[in-house]
Amino acid sequence: MVLFLNVLTRLDATQAAVSNYLIPFFGVIVAAIVLHERLTKFMVLGGILVLASTLLVTVYDEQQRAQEARAAMLGN
Repeated sequence: MVLFLNVLTRLDATQAAVSNYLIPFFGVIVAAIVLHERLTKFMVLGGILVLASTLLVTVYDEQQRAQEARAAMLGN
């Protein structure tokens, strides 16, 4: 938990907020491995949706930053 909170302090607000959506995803995986919980198809589908949306937001945010950096360089 300390490691997770340490990493959160190094992220910007968007990535920190999006990373909170991954907590239940990894909780389900750990429960399946450690507690031998049964994964249903809806759990797997939900996990895929969470991972895909997190990836999309992260990629979009990085592209926006790159465009802003290019615009700042061209503007100066």
